Amino acid sequence: MYNILMNFLPIILLVLSSFWGLSQAQLSSQQFLLPTSEGTEAKSTIALTPIYTDSEIDSNYIIGPGDFFEILAGEKTVTVQVSIEGAVSLERVGIIYVNKMTLAAAKRAIIEKLSIRYNPEHVFVQLLQTKALTVSSTGSINSPGLHHLPAHSRLSSLIRISGGLTGNADEHNLKLIRQGDTINLNYYAVEYLGDVEQNIRLEQGDVLFVPFIDYENNIIKITMNSHKWNIPWHEGMTVLEALKQSGAIRSAHNIDMVTIISKNSEKKFEYLKALNETVESGYTIELSSGEDEFVYVGGSIAAPGRKPYTEGHTILDYVSMAGVVPISGKFKHTRVIRNGKKIKLDPYNDPVLPGDYIEVSKETFESTKELVSFFSQVVGVLISAVTFYLLLAKE
Repeated sequence: MYNILMNFLPIILLVLSSFWGLSQAQLSSQQFLLPTSEGTEAKSTIALTPIYTDSEIDSNYIIGPGDFFEILAGEKTVTVQVSIEGAVSLERVGIIYVNKMTLAAAKRAIIEKLSIRYNPEHVFVQLLQTKALTVSSTGSINSPGLHHLPAHSRLSSLIRISGGLTGNADEHNLKLIRQGDTINLNYYAVEYLGDVEQNIRLEQGDVLFVPFIDYENNIIKITMNSHKWNIPWHEGMTVLEALKQSGAIRSAHNIDMVTIISKNSEKKFEYLKALNETVESGYTIELSSGEDEFVYVGGSIAAPGRKPYTEGHTILDYVSMAGVVPISGKFKHTRVIRNGKKIKLDPYNDPVLPGDYIEVSKETFESTKELVSFFSQVVGVLISAVTFYLLLAKE
């Protein structure tokens, strides 16, 4: 019996050591686990959505509810979220309050707490995802309301997510309300002059108010052909600023002359020389071309010929000027010739350019009728010729 036990002793010891090693491994894995709805696991299954921020997050970033940390301790990695109370909780380690700490201070606090069970040299903490800012916009903006943005977002991000400013927004005098204080901002300087200082970082709870233009006392009028713009005026405004703000500069490629009109005077300038001229509230800036431009219309219409070019007009507009012949004209099959090449345009939406030739084709019935008439004439001539030949042959 003794000999039998001695023969099986190595096998028994091997089995016992295996069970002991397995239990120690399970105990070690439970020293740094997060509770989940289905038990515990070494890596959190929280799904994180990639976010966009206007700048890098530095060590002075303020931690708050909603921030995510990734913590590496030994061979274990977990993802934890700062709770609504401003704390992170690690099983067998405890609760660590990090609310309103800088990122650097929060990292030190977490590492210090984990050093109870782990060598601090083997602990690594990083900010995995930032909390969202809750801010709002109101006034002359396309989509006012409550918005959620990544941390460190700037004024331009709020305006972008709010659908942009409306056409009657006073972008020189934006108001950002922050904890009872009002910050005056010039978004025109951000958008057109590259003034990054005006594009300030947002903070939790900021409210943006975009004023409407004072149309009675504080506007500049701009006219070009049939287009008109009204924009807010500010001290020291130049013609160039006014054209940029209104968007008229994008259509001024063929402008030669600028007329600045006030209550008591009217001054004309060459386009380039006028750009640095200052304008006052109530002035009108009139843009004009030194040469008249035309569009040519032909085909089955009542009044073919050249028509004055108006920016933004479509085939429908020019054909209406020329008058389609109702019996024979076929509007939907109009053709446009530009620079010697036939192009296809949407008659209702695509703009026509100076020098284009619009041809209105005839209805199929009219074309067929003309063709039949032509062949009838040819056949008539042939019959007459044959008849004349036969008469001569009889004689």
